[in-house]
Amino acid sequence: MILPNCECGCGEKVCVYRKGYRRFIKGHQCRGIKHSEETKKKISKAHLGKVYSKETKKRMSRGSMGIKPTDETKLKMLKAHKGIKFSEGHKKNLSIMRKGIKFTDEHRLNIAISHMKSRTDGYCDAWSDPEYVDDCRKGACEQCGLTNMLHIQMFGCQLYAHHLNGKKECAPEDIQTLCCSCHSKLHVKGRKHSAEAIKNMSKSQKGHKVSTETRKKLSKSLKAYWEKKNDTITNDKAAKL
Repeated sequence: MILPNCECGCGEKVCVYRKGYRRFIKGHQCRGIKHSEETKKKISKAHLGKVYSKETKKRMSRGSMGIKPTDETKLKMLKAHKGIKFSEGHKKNLSIMRKGIKFTDEHRLNIAISHMKSRTDGYCDAWSDPEYVDDCRKGACEQCGLTNMLHIQMFGCQLYAHHLNGKKECAPEDIQTLCCSCHSKLHVKGRKHSAEAIKNMSKSQKGHKVSTETRKKLSKSLKAYWEKKNDTITNDKAAKL
């Protein structure tokens, strides 16, 4: 018996049904049909609130395995999932499902790119990734030699990453690690403040007093820094001799 091909154009053979043949393979009768927006809304309303069993869910997952969605469908899925807040139970189920899955380097890169936000302040999009910024930042200031740990103790923040060739150049070669004082000096260079701006600055700084606690902290941190630096200089001189 020569079985005819499916009418959808897939090239597969149909099965025998009662005395005749089927026109389509099961599930192929809707292939190539483009529904209008009204019919799509009706279908979505009809499927709302349906609770599927585990067996049907497994069948649905098997049927969708290996299918790669197009860019248009991906965009539609993103728009549909925007603003949806998952429950704690659903989040737990997702974490259980993803346990043991080993992602490839390409997949990890795609995830990192998807989490990047398009910047409007002039910087490149890669600068919104904190891990990339941490990799570009060195352990000490390139001008004065202040370490990152001392900078955190003194100023309460990490060392700055300065762009040598403009904001858009975010390559590791174009980034220089600087402390807050060296960074401010570089940005202040070449600036010419007006007489009004200088007056406002002097007025704002009038009556500003540093507390004794902060002075003690700064003095201690600076003493420790200079002691370490002197030790390194003496060690270097002894090694040369």
